[in-house]
Amino acid sequence: MIDIKYKIILAFSFIILLLAATGFFLIQSMESLAKETENIYRHPFAVSNATRDIRIHILSIQNDLKESMLSKGGESFGIQVERICLNENKIRGQFERIEERFLGDKQDVKKMIQAFDRWKTQCESIVSLKKKDMNDQALRMMQEQLPQTAKELDAAIQFIADFANAKASEFYTMTLERKKGSLATFTILLAMTIAGSLFILFYVVRNHDSSQREIMRYFHLIDQNIMLASTDKEGKILDISNALCRYLGVTKKAMIGKPSRFFIDEEQADLASEIVTVIETGSKWQGNIKKVFNNLETRWINQAIHPVYNDKYELSSYSHILSDITDKKVLEELSVTDKLTTLLNRRSFDDVIEKEIRMAYRRDSFLTLAMMDIDFFKRYNDNYGHPAGDDVLIQMAGVLKRIVKRPDDYLFRVGGEEFAILFPGTDSSGSLKFLEKIRQSIEELKIIHQYSDVSEHITVSIGSRTYKGTEIPEKNQFYSQADHCLYEAKKQRNKVVSL
Repeated sequence: MIDIKYKIILAFSFIILLLAATGFFLIQSMESLAKETENIYRHPFAVSNATRDIRIHILSIQNDLKESMLSKGGESFGIQVERICLNENKIRGQFERIEERFLGDKQDVKKMIQAFDRWKTQCESIVSLKKKDMNDQALRMMQEQLPQTAKELDAAIQFIADFANAKASEFYTMTLERKKGSLATFTILLAMTIAGSLFILFYVVRNHDSSQREIMRYFHLIDQNIMLASTDKEGKILDISNALCRYLGVTKKAMIGKPSRFFIDEEQADLASEIVTVIETGSKWQGNIKKVFNNLETRWINQAIHPVYNDKYELSSYSHILSDITDKKVLEELSVTDKLTTLLNRRSFDDVIEKEIRMAYRRDSFLTLAMMDIDFFKRYNDNYGHPAGDDVLIQMAGVLKRIVKRPDDYLFRVGGEEFAILFPGTDSSGSLKFLEKIRQSIEELKIIHQYSDVSEHITVSIGSRTYKGTEIPEKNQFYSQADHCLYEAKKQRNKVVSL
């Protein structure tokens, strides 16, 4: 504290001496500074800069429009259309800036906007024709009509830019007239700066200790209540808050210099790879991670990882902000899980399967969807009663949870006695063995079912389809094919049919 106080006193003393010494030099060199100011006024201000940006965005739209004409549709065409829309929004922003700062007749600005609207309408028509595969009509409009509209738009923009440049010249003339007054004004300001610096010096020194205490109090509150960490480019921990240390059950001393592994469990290697892919591009990553502690308690954490740059805008470290969202996750799970079995319900099935299909596309990995149905379950309910049927469903869910337990495996109850299993990374042969194990485990429960035609115990029929990477069909077709395999399995009962 004392060292910092003396450094502040020394710094302000140096500032006062520097201002006093350079004041005379600045007065003598005001003529040179005034000339620099004159050069600044020769350039267009916000309006001319905005017209320049508008032209750049228009060129970008024209390039994207040409690229969209050359594309064969699909994702590439969609990207070009999104970029066109993005540049159109940026142009609208520049129009608002011009309308706010333009010093001339606002009708001239409206004419420019109207010219842009006509040009934009033609661009949208070209995109619409391209979407309808009317390429010849789109190309004809682009070559014959769009250039004339673009010419009118450019003329309207140029008029605004010329007016802005004229205003810049007018400001330049005013600067010359104020040059003499600036010399006297600067002298007064210099004296006021020295007096103000003396006052600031006295005030800062007087209040330095209390300010430092307040800052330290805030730092302490942050350290004790917010889960934060800082890591270097290699992932080693540079600093970590005590709040995060308490949450993880470690000490700060033990964590400094150790690999953070993004504070996720070792078996979540795929998630770690995903995080690395994002942050190494300089982007922020944010998502939820599941963490199991030594007492086998499972917690959910939301983590945001921000890249930190030095003065040269070079990546120097990463900042981690974590928060416990277990309670929120529990509430979310209540809305997407089946109350009886606690498995995911049909609503969550539709969301998860889409996500897993996209993931398998990116990784070029296997993905298996299995449908499972209890054999002659209606007879069981009719003869043993629905409470007994519910107990069967609960026992089956327990078997499934015990066997299907990898972090990226999913279990769903999609109907009364119908279940779905979605799991990646296993080919057709491996999937068949895995599902056969499930079928046998359920039969080994030895739940009496005297009304079954295939066994004296509860049995299940399972049908599944396995695909790899881009061979995976869209979700409805994928479900339909797995359901068809289930249909084939139910012809024989107590059977697994896997393709």
